[in-house]
Amino acid sequence: MKEILNPRNLITVGVFAAVYFVVTFTTNMIGFISPLAMLFGWALGTLINGVVSMLYLAKDPHLGAFTLLGLIVGALMVLTGHVWFTVLLTPALGFFADLVFRAGRYATAWANRLGYAVFSMWYLVPISPVFFDSAGYREYVAGSMGEDYADEFMKVFTFSTVGIASAAVFVIAFFAAIVGMRVLSKHFKRAGVV
Repeated sequence: MKEILNPRNLITVGVFAAVYFVVTFTTNMIGFISPLAMLFGWALGTLINGVVSMLYLAKDPHLGAFTLLGLIVGALMVLTGHVWFTVLLTPALGFFADLVFRAGRYATAWANRLGYAVFSMWYLVPISPVFFDSAGYREYVAGSMGEDYADEFMKVFTFSTVGIASAAVFVIAFFAAIVGMRVLSKHFKRAGVV
């Protein structure tokens, strides 16, 4: 854990967190079209960030790297209006991803794929209030997107839809890590991963 806290690695974390967040924010803007389009935005963001995350893993293979990434991304999501506990659950998922990466010694294909898939589940955290405070969350959505959008959002984001979306994000992330490792094939070939 000490290695991740040295200034050079903290700069790397900051740079990659910025890139990861910009990709996430930009692809999530597809959701302005409709709540259903939001699901496409998640898929696209997960896919693109697969390359970003594998490059980050290649540059900073230390325990705590994804925990810190999750902390920064979670904090930025809260600052942009999402539910407060995103800043807690996103680094928690980052920590579990770190454990998976470490189990594979940062150089095992299955661990890299599974670690990124675990981390990517944070996408579901910001919309989770729809299940335990649906009236309050509908009001929040209506305040920022309008009544019609809020009505459609509540119809789209049911337990079954979120369950399917969770599975889809996990699978897309798993395969996005493969794409990321292929893009960075020179590094991962040296490590014996690809």
